[in-house]
Amino acid sequence: MTHLTHEQYCDAVEAADVRLVDLLAAGSHMRTPVPTCPGWTLADLTRHHGTTPRWMEHLVRHRATERAWFRDTPLDLPQDMTPYPAWLHTPPAGSRIP
Repeated sequence: MTHLTHEQYCDAVEAADVRLVDLLAAGSHMRTPVPTCPGWTLADLTRHHGTTPRWMEHLVRHRATERAWFRDTPLDLPQDMTPYPAWLHTPPAGSRIP
């Protein structure tokens, strides 16, 4: 098993997110099933990938000392799926992510 350094892991996650944003921006339908995630659609995968950095930013900003659930994190997720690619590509409010 190959072990990645922290930097390699961050680079791999960023590259995966860029590929997902590009796929969505190219017009892929948000209801398209994700073969490697049975039962998930591209909309589900987009919400998952966009939720994690927003949840982490929320924990840091509020200096959480107790467990905080991602479902209690303000996501600013659009109701309409059309702007999901832009939402995924936009860093969480208040973060220093470029």
